Amino acid sequence: MNNRDYSYEAMGRRLDSGLADRGITPDDLAAMMPDGVTGYVVREWIRGRTKIPIDKACLICDIFNWPLDRLAVRGPEAVI
Repeated sequence: MNNRDYSYEAMGRRLDSGLADRGITPDDLAAMMPDGVTGYVVREWIRGRTKIPIDKACLICDIFNWPLDRLAVRGPEAVI
């Protein structure tokens, strides 16, 4: 068994960390995304209350220049 945290809460923590590292607010991120994503929605992702759809997760990773598994599975220490 691995110790990876696949929960919505863990993804939210990773998203929040990425935002903080870049000085981006949830509203800023929402403005960078198409399809009516709002700051409220981003904050719900951060809190782990709702899942991040795969298409939005891919966009977030493009914005952060991250591989998808950094947001979805692993912390920054796992990415080389």
